[in-house]
Formats: sequence, structure tokens, C-alpha cells
Amino acid sequence: IVASHSGEAIEKARLRADAEAKRRMEEEQKRFEREISQARDIQMSLVPSQPLTMGAWEVHGRVIPARQVGGDYFDYFELDASRFGITIADVSGKGVGAALLMANIQASLRTRLAMGQDLAALATEIDGDIEHRTDDDPDQLPLRLLQLVVEPAQRPTPRATVVVLHEVGGDA
Repeated sequence: IVASHSGEAIEKARLRADAEAKRRMEEEQKRFEREISQARDIQMSLVPSQPLTMGAWEVHGRVIPARQVGGDYFDYFELDASRFGITIADVSGKGVGAALLMANIQASLRTRLAMGQDLAALATEIDGDIEHRTDDDPDQLPLRLLQLVVEPAQRPTPRATVVVLHEVGGDA
């Protein structure tokens, strides 16, 4: 009788422990999903949501990550009254690591542009920043960054100049 009751008590305790562990895992999964959803919202707020219009030109863009977050990035911005810039970048790989590196690049670009830095110099400095931060990382994610300067008022046709096409890390 004692063995029977002890076995039942042990089984009930094991079932309670299993149920509690499952509940904790489900709560953790829900928390993770909320955080990733919030990260996606933040990442989407880093790219332009409205078109840029200059003269007869209107620039639109959209990012659709393969996962909730990713390493794709674009931006467009007025450089002065007669020129605008376009940046298109991709961190190879998907997910949170690529998204974090891309957010870092976006912040560097925007800060340096606000300071009036030349695009070519800007690309060189961002390259140095990224290499400095990832030197010790053998799994460094390759980055491709394209920057354009568009001068819509140029006659007879508008002029778009590639400022830099750059790859950091990986095999080119």
C-alpha cells in the first residue's frame, strides 16, 4: 500500500513538474516572439517610410526581410538642393545578427551625413568601423554597400554617380 501511494505521489509530482516546465517554456517563447516583433518594428522604422521627391524624380523603397528581422537596408536622403543620395546595403546572412550589424551601419551613416561628411569618406570610415568591431570574429558577416549620388537637374539627362561599391568580409 505504501509503495502504491508513494508511486502515485511521485508520478503526480513528476507530472506537475513537467507541466510547470512546459508553461515556463511557452511563456519564454511568447516573450521571445514579442521581442522579435518589437525588433522588426524598430528595424522597419530605420528605413524611409515616405518617398523622396526632387524635381521630376521620386524615390520609393521597401524592405521585406526573409525572417522577422534581417540585414537588408536602404535609405535615400537629400544632400543639398540639387542632389540626393541613395544607399543600398546587405549583410549576408539572416536574422538578428545581420539586423544588429545593419542597424549599426544605419546609425553611422545617418550620424556622419548629419555632420556633412562626404559620401566617399563616409564609406571608408564605416568600413573601418565595421572591421574594427569584427576583427576578432571569424564568423564576420560579409557586407555589401552601394551609395549613389543623383543629380536630377543635370542636362541633357539626369546624372547618377556610383560613389562606392564596397564589400567588407567574405569572399568577393
